[in-house]
Amino acid sequence: DHTEVQELLDRGMISAEEALTWPRRNVITHAVGVSDELEIDFQQGELMPGDVFILSTDGLTAHVSDAEIEAAVKSATPQAACEKLLETVLARGGTDNVTIVLVRVGDGRNG
Repeated sequence: DHTEVQELLDRGMISAEEALTWPRRNVITHAVGVSDELEIDFQQGELMPGDVFILSTDGLTAHVSDAEIEAAVKSATPQAACEKLLETVLARGGTDNVTIVLVRVGDGRNG
């Protein structure tokens, strides 16, 4: 999350509750195409069967809580979870574009 509000949260300058209504919560601090140099965030670690990665825009997180996202991921296939989350955003009057990509690590076996 490359937003000003996330940086404030990470520094402990505001609470999660304050972040929900912070006036500059949509101010982006990193974006692709703004400069000639592309700055990429990455982390390394071991993938384990069952690990789940969710890539989304703030169009999702503005309308759906982390707990709701977790519940959707745990209760459905990746495709069904994405569809359910999108339906929730739209039902709540989605105010921004929404992108949701969910990747679940398998055990390496086919079928």
